[in-house]
Amino acid sequence: MHRLNQLRDIASSDGILTAAEAIAIRLGSLVFGHSRVYHAHARLTSLLFDLSHRSDTGGLIPVRSLGIDETAGRHYIATPPRIFRRMLAHLPIQPSQFTFVDMGCGKGRALMLAAEMSFRRLIGVDLSPELLRIARLNTNGAAELICTDCTNFVFPSEATVVFMFNPFWEDVMAQVVSNLERSLASHPRDVYVTYYRPAIRRLFDRSSSFRLLKESDVLHPWYDIYQSTH
Repeated sequence: MHRLNQLRDIASSDGILTAAEAIAIRLGSLVFGHSRVYHAHARLTSLLFDLSHRSDTGGLIPVRSLGIDETAGRHYIATPPRIFRRMLAHLPIQPSQFTFVDMGCGKGRALMLAAEMSFRRLIGVDLSPELLRIARLNTNGAAELICTDCTNFVFPSEATVVFMFNPFWEDVMAQVVSNLERSLASHPRDVYVTYYRPAIRRLFDRSSSFRLLKESDVLHPWYDIYQSTH
């Protein structure tokens, strides 16, 4: 009954297709294991997206193969396009009045999707020069791409949507959250955090700077959306 209620909630909140996708992934995971099904789904969605956009956003790339310290972040994998669109559809905003920041932007798929929504400004942050080189081609100059450790990134002092796809281990995420809290204290404003596969959500849950706006806590989709309390 609990799973049925979850699927009903997904269908109501994120649409019938997302609910059907969740059922397929759930059943496939029971038979083949979640990791295998999850990565097969990622390969399929990447193939379809890149064919239609003539881009290169797919792949599962370990951090070590990029010449980056493995403590700096997790492996690269791109966000499923439909899940991204459904997540951001829950934001009560006019994108043209907000800056979009992708922390750990990789090859830039989320930036490409955000560009379709007409955000005022697009910023991608990543530590890998190679991934940012590809992101620059994929976004065709539409985004500001910053090559730095995300713990050093200074958040813009304007209304912002921060997007993350489980990019960091806890020590890095703790510093990113702290930086964002300080930024909000210095410049109170509307900030939304859209966090896909939120493995370290507790850092936001216990922050007085944010409140939970929306969540989906099933195997797929799995996301949290937080709003600044300012």
